[in-house]
Amino acid sequence: IHAPHARPELVEASGRGELLTYSVVHRGNQRGDPYVCALIRLEEGVTVFSRVEGVAEADLRAGLPLAVAFHQLDEATSLPVFRPRTPD
Repeated sequence: IHAPHARPELVEASGRGELLTYSVVHRGNQRGDPYVCALIRLEEGVTVFSRVEGVAEADLRAGLPLAVAFHQLDEATSLPVFRPRTPD
């Protein structure tokens, strides 16, 4: 819902969720391995768009339990990615 005057509420998230859907991205003529972009529904009900790492393409499925991890780009920048969640 578009609400230009709404103020977002910051909520601490658990970092746990499940895979809703995904796409394997191949980069045409560029070098580099394919990667997985996905929609992940967090336990708090928020849906996020991120990469999924650490799981074979054949093992990807809707409902796959995931947990956030952080990919360090440099000393000041890290990006959230998701990896398969280990049983609690």
